[in-house]
Amino acid sequence: MVNILQAVYIATAVMLVMALVRFIGSRRATGEDRAWLAEKARRYFIISGVMGIASIGGYTVLEPPLEPWTLAPGRGAIGIDTLTSHARLVAELGDSLVRLTRLDPDATVDERIPVSERATVRATVLFPDDDLRRLEIFWQDTVRLERAAVLRVRGDSSRWRLESGETLGDPGADGAPRRVLSVSTTAAAGDTSDAPGGSGASSTTP
Repeated sequence: MVNILQAVYIATAVMLVMALVRFIGSRRATGEDRAWLAEKARRYFIISGVMGIASIGGYTVLEPPLEPWTLAPGRGAIGIDTLTSHARLVAELGDSLVRLTRLDPDATVDERIPVSERATVRATVLFPDDDLRRLEIFWQDTVRLERAAVLRVRGDSSRWRLESGETLGDPGADGAPRRVLSVSTTAAAGDTSDAPGGSGASSTTP
């Protein structure tokens, strides 16, 4: 669906360019040519306007607003997506609720292994002292800490849940309670490119 919307955006831009070309041409033309070009420009402007409104409406229908405490593949969470940065989160939430640390992207790693012996990366933790609200953020740019790539929650229970409704503690495919949930902000559900655990939206049991 997103590809369809992108095609509509491109078509709208093309129609707008054609309208501008016809309009400029009509200003330079004379007689019947001027009237013909002006009419063409008017029609292209109308069509591009209708397409633009339709594409905005389509985006609203296809991409409804996220609910609070929801993790969505390809979208992230409210206020946490590919436009987010660590600095922005600190500015919005304050130092006490945003902590810079190092985390292992491997959700299945044995926690008994010292952090110094793991392949860790710089990451951000929201609500670090609240197990129910804690959220781990891995960045595309690990130097500037910009553009959220993967959002992850771990533990026995959490306020965070996937769009599908799954949350920590729910039974997995093997019947064991889920201990890890993660989503990629750049991959749709089912894409195996980014999210720790190997999918756009993934869940892991011990």
